[in-house]
Amino acid sequence: MKTVGILTRHVYPNYGSLLQGHALVNALTSAGARASIIDYFPLTDRPFRLATSRLRESRMRTSVTKRAAYLAIQTPNMANMSTRFRKFQHRHLPLTRMCADDLGVAEIIDGLDIALTGSDQIWNSIHGDLDPVYFLANQRNENKFSYAASFGSGSPSLEDKGRVHSWLREFREVSVRESSAQTALASIGIPSRVDVDPVLLHDNAFWNSFADAQPATAGRYILVYQLHNTPDFNRRLKVISDRHKLPIRRITPDAKMYLAHRASDYLVEPRRFVSLFRDADIVVTDSFHGTAFSLVFGKPLYALLPQENSTRNTDLLTSVGLDHLASAPDQAPVENPDYDAVAVTNLLRSHADDSWRYLRALLGEDDASCQTR
Repeated sequence: MKTVGILTRHVYPNYGSLLQGHALVNALTSAGARASIIDYFPLTDRPFRLATSRLRESRMRTSVTKRAAYLAIQTPNMANMSTRFRKFQHRHLPLTRMCADDLGVAEIIDGLDIALTGSDQIWNSIHGDLDPVYFLANQRNENKFSYAASFGSGSPSLEDKGRVHSWLREFREVSVRESSAQTALASIGIPSRVDVDPVLLHDNAFWNSFADAQPATAGRYILVYQLHNTPDFNRRLKVISDRHKLPIRRITPDAKMYLAHRASDYLVEPRRFVSLFRDADIVVTDSFHGTAFSLVFGKPLYALLPQENSTRNTDLLTSVGLDHLASAPDQAPVENPDYDAVAVTNLLRSHADDSWRYLRALLGEDDASCQTR
């Protein structure tokens, strides 16, 4: 049985980050590996440092007054989110010992058969820069692979392409989550394949068994999962609400959104998060993983695209022929959020089958070798 260490950004206080890690561990375990999450917890992501780190990318950094206000509000908010999610991580993920830098990661990786980095936006700019650790830079293990790694946007920036090439050319195989990333890597001489987000490796039966057994709530509802400061989100949500005449349940890990929108489900357990998608009548979201769980459970979907880094959302919808469900910030929501859920399930299964073959091949559990497509 091969040992696999997964390097992913599991410590960020976000449901998608946690659940994709859970899904990938379960997939590798099912394929015959002994898998664990490398508990890389950089100082910049610690509970009382996270707000300061995020300020580097915030529009509030432009003046001393704005920076002070941001930190006064967001430091306790982010600390609370991070502390609560840390408990979720220990509960749902098999973690190695904690490490804070590339040397600590190296000590863990040196004892593994395979070092696997992915999924989620690990190759995106984090707090203003790429993190070489998520590219397995300076790691001696010869069995470096990625799985469904994402740049968040369509490609690495022009100034980062040289570094990305030098890091990824040492990989045995590169797997990305978006076709746009595959195109971008091809332009710098890195062959890659496209694989589904780990959440989509599993069908609704798997996620139904993970979710709370009891219904999320009595009665019908529209589930709202807003992760970004998406322009015009609330005005468009009102249009949707008026159209369907259903009560709204709003889920968020963010105290600001909880207070601003009187959210019904604040910092809920991951199992409840999944059950809220399972039991919803309609979903309104600007989140990639919100979109993914909507498709897993075949829910009518209003995909309100965030202003930035929306490529991952549109690539997912396009992969199952549902790009028409997406609306940009300057567009009205679609007239009809319904689709053929059976056909989409079959497409998701087909994509997932190919990704399962890749995972089995890198573990040596399949006769086929890992080949880029």
